Amino acid sequence: MLAEPICPPPTNFTTSQYNQYCAYRSRSPRIPNCDKTTASRDSIRSTSVDFLRGLALIVITLDHVSHSALSHLTLRTNAFCDAAEVFVFLGGYASAAAYCAMTASGGAAQAHRRFLKRSGEIYRGYLLTAALMLYCGLAMIALHIHTAVLTYTDAPLFLVQSF
Repeated sequence: MLAEPICPPPTNFTTSQYNQYCAYRSRSPRIPNCDKTTASRDSIRSTSVDFLRGLALIVITLDHVSHSALSHLTLRTNAFCDAAEVFVFLGGYASAAAYCAMTASGGAAQAHRRFLKRSGEIYRGYLLTAALMLYCGLAMIALHIHTAVLTYTDAPLFLVQSF
């Protein structure tokens, strides 16, 4: 199934009207090119990369299950890397493909803005997660919930002498 063109015309256009419409839209620098072949080819997401990333996540899960019979068949036992490296590589490949397509259709400035916006979103999520983890750990100490791992964190020393 082909994806919809980037700038679909009204349905009552003839072929010549559609070509004129695309020629008009492609002259504008703010509107991406409306060629049917490139628009449909560039806007399709690579399902094979997504499939391989999902498969890598399943293998990562198998690697983390203790004494699993299937974990002996994974990359961890047979190579210098494991599925996490494969997952990160495929994620980088998918990001590069997406931003290259965005650069080709909308220009480098648009791709740069989108990259910075996405980087900010990821960094905010990271900071929120780090703050929640710190809060949960300190709450465990304040409520005197002692686990075996908590003694290795030096959190009580951090509370007394933070800097």
